[in-house]
Amino acid sequence: MAPLQESMNLAIVIIPKVTGSISMIASAFITRSVIQKWRKRGLASLPMKSRLVLSMSVADIGSSIFGHILGTWLVPASIDGNPPLAAGNQATCNMQSFLFEFLLGAGCFSNLFLAISYWLLICRGKTEKTLKQWKYQIIFLGFPWVYGISTNAPKSLFAKNSPPAYKNLWFCQATSGDDIVELAYAVIWCISILML
Repeated sequence: MAPLQESMNLAIVIIPKVTGSISMIASAFITRSVIQKWRKRGLASLPMKSRLVLSMSVADIGSSIFGHILGTWLVPASIDGNPPLAAGNQATCNMQSFLFEFLLGAGCFSNLFLAISYWLLICRGKTEKTLKQWKYQIIFLGFPWVYGISTNAPKSLFAKNSPPAYKNLWFCQATSGDDIVELAYAVIWCISILML
């Protein structure tokens, strides 16, 4: 590999560690701020938007750690492409793949439900008291985490023979060509749409 290409690959691995660290620190400050409000006022008085921001921040802290900061350190050095700074093994790569994708999914859906809660409050005239009903809390706060687990469980349970693919030069991503995993995804998506 040419020296310029090696330098570019190394930069592509190091830059996400820096940006992931910034994201993790910012999310940690947000999490601390929301938890302080929670302790002062109690959970019952915490608005839905603060709960969603807390959920999103916790997911971002985890995805920043497992996807960007740890990056190729968890990737096996024997994987095709010879990733820079790779020091992991197959087990660390599988763990990274599961946790990163689980937390990323939870964070994305928390962000979606934050937007939906603002839409309900502003455009539809719902009150904060309405959003604190159990049906909204289960959907808005529970669904992102259930989605993250349920979409990654089929990969972990059924795709054991499929090696993770080294993608984006900083983390492992589980792959699957199994029909059972694709069927499980179809069922999960159908259930997810029906829940909404």
